[in-house]
Amino acid sequence: MEASMTCMSVVEEGSQIAFACYNEETNDILLEQSYANGHDTEQVVERFLAVARPNLILVGNKVVANEGLLYVLTRPAALVPEEASSQGHDASTNMQPQSAASTSQRSAQNRATPYRLLKTSAFEIRQCRTLILEKLRVLSLLRRQQASRSTQHAGGEQPNRERRFQNAPWSGQQVFGVSSYHSLASVIDFDSSVQVRALGALLSFLQSTIFRLEEGETVTVNSINQAKTAMFMRINASTLRALHIFSTEHHPLMAKGYGHTKEGFSLFTLLDRTKSKVGRQRLKEWMLKPLLDRKEISRRHDGVELFLRPEFQTSVGSLLNLLEKIGPVDRILSRMQKCNAAPMDFVVLSRTLSSALAITDLLTNAFLAKLAAVDSNQQRQGNQDANLLEAAARYVAFLETIVQDCCVSVMRDLEERITSIVDEALTIEEKSTVVIQTGFHEDLDAAKQTFENLDGKYTLSRTP
Repeated sequence: MEASMTCMSVVEEGSQIAFACYNEETNDILLEQSYANGHDTEQVVERFLAVARPNLILVGNKVVANEGLLYVLTRPAALVPEEASSQGHDASTNMQPQSAASTSQRSAQNRATPYRLLKTSAFEIRQCRTLILEKLRVLSLLRRQQASRSTQHAGGEQPNRERRFQNAPWSGQQVFGVSSYHSLASVIDFDSSVQVRALGALLSFLQSTIFRLEEGETVTVNSINQAKTAMFMRINASTLRALHIFSTEHHPLMAKGYGHTKEGFSLFTLLDRTKSKVGRQRLKEWMLKPLLDRKEISRRHDGVELFLRPEFQTSVGSLLNLLEKIGPVDRILSRMQKCNAAPMDFVVLSRTLSSALAITDLLTNAFLAKLAAVDSNQQRQGNQDANLLEAAARYVAFLETIVQDCCVSVMRDLEERITSIVDEALTIEEKSTVVIQTGFHEDLDAAKQTFENLDGKYTLSRTP
């Protein structure tokens, strides 16, 4: 028998990403919207895919152009231990299959999820909103409306005479119309363009496939649910202003222009102790996107607690000095990608890589080494303090994750390449051009010698 369809549409817009997934077996729609920026995107996508388990991905041109996001969406899902045990696998023996059926099921699980490219018009916000309001019927919401009308009628309220026999719940007829805006607004965030576009694109696909024979081209589902797999809390601008988390103050002098602003007195300014622009931006993102996952919150608390411990304060001072040398890497790489980089960008990037490598060495040789010494001392003295050992294990896990995410080998290779190509001292002296190291390339050395000779001749001819 053909497997039931579980199709999912994805829309990415700025720092927001939304999913809408239809399950043919349960006839339900699952929605989710979350912040997604940088390395967080992969984890956000994986959390929703683990719940939705789609066998078809609906995407637009923007997602297809993003190769990294498309790969995360369509790559084969990993076989988790719970599924391995249910399929006859033993996790302790490398999850070897025990039957031919389990082998075929595992091979189907390990295949990449196919995707289908939808037309750009399918993601147009107005069309999506119209499609949701005019063509979507949610039976759970309609039954709720009919139950409410029945309660009003039983309480003595007379129904409209002209509509007495239309969709009347007390008449015993199950006649369902299109869900109203107010009932849909209880499960759909119409103020979110990214969620409306994801759901509208999904409905346009369902209209032409599963519900193509539906009367009036409507899409009838049992319910619409929120997946609740988002990693971050969504806070609107009015709530941020009311809580005074951020405070933007405009420059009082009109000569500076109304567009010149600065951060005023707020919760952000009280907590901001960052040493670089990248760190300041990261702190702002954390406060804009509060975590919802308890494990991630505990992990962040472990990091803060670790760097506040008194035995690490000397290493923390060295760490702060290195963090001051970290430059705006995201902006530099963006300018390099557009071939619009300034000469000093290469110098700043080189110094940033050197500082980042020094930071990873400090975390490994100072923090991790000291934590390992604490563990060995506990075992040697026979003083098995459970709380101390547990805290040390959490700190080690936190630091190892940071070092692993830094990709030390890649940074070291990139730093060696830049220093072997760019002459940092002469580039700083020239300021207007990037000076290449002598000996990097024969043709460049020959061209440099030619220009020096020409400049010398021109200078001699002009000298009285």
